Amino acid sequence: MKTNLLWKKGIVLFLISVLLTIVFQGLTDASREGKIYWTEWNKIRRANLDGTDVEDVVTDTGLPRNLTLDPRNGKMFWTELLGSRMKRANLDGTNSETIHDLDDGKLDFHRITCMAIDSNEERIYWAGIHTRKFFRSNFDGTNAKEFLINGIFTSPKNIDIDQNARKIYWMDFQVLGITRTNLNGTGIEELVNRVFNSGELVVDEQANKIYWIDVLQGRILQSSLNGGNIEDTVTGLRFPVDFALDTSSRKIYWLQSDNEVGKSKIGRANLDGTNVIDILTDLDHGTSLDILLPAAYDVTSDSDKLTTTWANIKTQ
Repeated sequence: MKTNLLWKKGIVLFLISVLLTIVFQGLTDASREGKIYWTEWNKIRRANLDGTDVEDVVTDTGLPRNLTLDPRNGKMFWTELLGSRMKRANLDGTNSETIHDLDDGKLDFHRITCMAIDSNEERIYWAGIHTRKFFRSNFDGTNAKEFLINGIFTSPKNIDIDQNARKIYWMDFQVLGITRTNLNGTGIEELVNRVFNSGELVVDEQANKIYWIDVLQGRILQSSLNGGNIEDTVTGLRFPVDFALDTSSRKIYWLQSDNEVGKSKIGRANLDGTNVIDILTDLDHGTSLDILLPAAYDVTSDSDKLTTTWANIKTQ
């Protein structure tokens, strides 16, 4: 009697194991390729990391900028130059909503030039050259206020956050350099001086490096987190405007102007600068780019709890 009961329990556990394996394998297969997301004239689009399967994700947006993905929570954020808004949506483009607009008044939202997110604390940070200050809010737009940096007067042009070290990095247009501080506004450090023609700034937390764009010289540079050991990563680009890192495969993706006026293209290389190729060409006024790494699953609005939980586990 006891033997039969143990045998039945063993069968049940085996079937559960098989079911979970199938489900998890399906999720892994669905996310294996990863995605490139980018903004064009009036839309947000995405494709596989090799440039195949291009699709529109958001089409009712006016001059989108500053596209930023949050795989952990299955969201994307962007700003709209036309209408002066900050918006968010699910990674498949559903459930689009405005979280800040020009009516926010004192937040100087219409003069924003850069944005970054802190997934750990679920906060958005944004700034602009002409605002001479930073702001932050919760992901849903609540608790919006100025982010104070002790004893400094700055003109932030591009920002990124090291979520592990709890620091914010920015390209300062006023001093032409890269600066960082703790996320409580203390511990200001000037890292790199004489940074001209600067573009997007990205922190690689895994490799302890900073990457940034030199727009006019058509290159992406890198340094250690303290600003030392500056060297080129990719050169020979034509007016690069944005880039993103695939830290798992050690690759870099960028958005740059194409040879034709108003056209853009997306390229890719290894992080040692080798194997430079075009991924997508003939894009219409591309302005910003981000990537969804293969380890991050695209959670849509109707995902069940198992899928959502598994997605959160895979992005840790």
